[in-house]
Amino acid sequence: MSSTGFGSDDIFIATNIIRIENEINKPDMYRIIGADGRKGPCTFGKLIEEQFDCAGWYLLLLTEDSPYEECLHILLLDNNCGLLDSIDIGAPYTPGILENVHPEQDHLKFEMYGYIWRIKIHRNAKRWPAFALPRGASRPISRLLHPRCIELQQSDNIDL
Repeated sequence: MSSTGFGSDDIFIATNIIRIENEINKPDMYRIIGADGRKGPCTFGKLIEEQFDCAGWYLLLLTEDSPYEECLHILLLDNNCGLLDSIDIGAPYTPGILENVHPEQDHLKFEMYGYIWRIKIHRNAKRWPAFALPRGASRPISRLLHPRCIELQQSDNIDL
């Protein structure tokens, strides 16, 4: 079994079964909607840039669709659209474009803000302070005491 807790190296399979809708009474919030119509969490991300099936869990990369002040919202959902983990990458007044998203062996690699980022998904969630986050990344305060399933690394080097 791989270090991610999955039995295969092909854990990131592109999909498009999750969608988002404007949340009524909250103009800046968007609701995750599963393939079966099941409602998931609300998010500030209004554009699903990429989504992957990770052996029954779903990894979403969402942006606020504002390249001059962009934020990337990374959400990990279970098969019932329940939130397992989330990370935000960005800073006020920081432009960014999500580029070159592609799975590699046991991780997902992408470029944003001039850095190479790598995401690993762990089935066996870790409690805080596991998986310290790189500069510019944060978890919502409401999730600080929850177990972590997403490991995020940052590098200037393409060969991370």
